Amino acid sequence: MNPREIILKVLKGERPDRIPVALVGGGMWSVHHHGISFEEMAKDASKMSGMLVAMAETLGSDIVYAGSG
Repeated sequence: MNPREIILKVLKGERPDRIPVALVGGGMWSVHHHGISFEEMAKDASKMSGMLVAMAETLGSDIVYAGSG
């Protein structure tokens, strides 16, 4: 199953082939490992979203969690 299928199955109340995973609360850790400063990303939405997607792909996350606030 791909990440989309896993998440949709869970949302329907069904059991996927594996437990879905996501990095939650790893904002500054992700920024550090992406190799860009938070200040630089805070001024450029495309850099911020690019980092979020890249880290989700690197970690094998089933969702891209942008955080709250």
